[in-house]
Amino acid sequence: MEAKILVVTITLSLLLSGLLVAVRGETTGEEEIAVPEWNEGDKWRYSYNGQTIIEREVTDKNVEINASWANEDKKIYETYEVRETHNPDNSADRWEADVYYSNDSLAEVYRSPVEEGEVDSAYHPPIIELDFPLYVGKVWSTDSGYDNQYDTAKYFEDPPDPEDGENPEPDREYAFVGQVENKTTRRVNLEKGTKEFETYMVNLTILSYDYEQNKTQLNRYEMYYSPEVKNLVHTDIFEFRRMPEGQNVGDNTDIRRELVSNITLQEYDIEIVEEEQEHNSSLLADYCWLIMIFMIIAVIVIGIAIAWSKKKPPVQQLSQQRQPPPQQQPSEQKTLRKKLEALHEKKDKNLISEEEFERKKDEILDNY
Repeated sequence: MEAKILVVTITLSLLLSGLLVAVRGETTGEEEIAVPEWNEGDKWRYSYNGQTIIEREVTDKNVEINASWANEDKKIYETYEVRETHNPDNSADRWEADVYYSNDSLAEVYRSPVEEGEVDSAYHPPIIELDFPLYVGKVWSTDSGYDNQYDTAKYFEDPPDPEDGENPEPDREYAFVGQVENKTTRRVNLEKGTKEFETYMVNLTILSYDYEQNKTQLNRYEMYYSPEVKNLVHTDIFEFRRMPEGQNVGDNTDIRRELVSNITLQEYDIEIVEEEQEHNSSLLADYCWLIMIFMIIAVIVIGIAIAWSKKKPPVQQLSQQRQPPPQQQPSEQKTLRKKLEALHEKKDKNLISEEEFERKKDEILDNY
């Protein structure tokens, strides 16, 4: 019985250890931020260089963009349709376009201006600005040797209809390398006041080549992505240029970096009910695991206590077992001996039978 209880206890202990490892792995592992889900009506309002206001609103969350006109990688993208409006509060300078972002990377793949006479544009493959899932230290590039490698991005101005069967050459090509530098708090001055966001700072460097102008340009983007906002809250854009004449190469470097523009969140309105429900469900699942663990511990303790109580005799019984047998007095021993001797004499003289002798001997012994 004791060995069986020990086996059960060890088995439950191992099970308990496994559950603890599982819970600990979920709560203390490397945090990864998955690609967010945008919903129709989600809206973000940005300020470009503190002057131009840009609004983006999701108008459709499932639009297919056909890129089968491309020379190499023919693909149909599942995208979000987003109406982008520049200067929404100024009818004279108002400009609109429908922009299509890939569902799995939020990369821009197509842009269609609303105004007649303006041409569409497309990226295929697109520039991967945010390589989800995000985690600190992740690196992706169009070059090999990193966490993820992507094809060189290509930009097409006025792409043909896929049914025309044309294979145009790109107008520009982009090589890029991105890295999640750190997790940091970013303070943003919204229209309704200052707010701090928990963000992932992403450093993206893009080298572009324009075929028409035969021009190469190098830009760096420092972007702050907020899971709460499901989008960027701030971006600084730097351009690398040659040092001016009269400055030597030995003066730190032969190129300089200049801040050319920035984009800052002003307001946002997104649907977060589903995410909150998923978060609460996750918390409930964690608590259920903890409750199960405590129940297993309680069962083990109760089982051991019951087994121990059955094995250990009561205190009163132990005291009775430990008491020595009562000692007979000398006079009682003498009387007993005389009666047994008298009984033996009767037997030897054949005054009683063997059976009667045994019966009377038992009676004498029982009385003492």
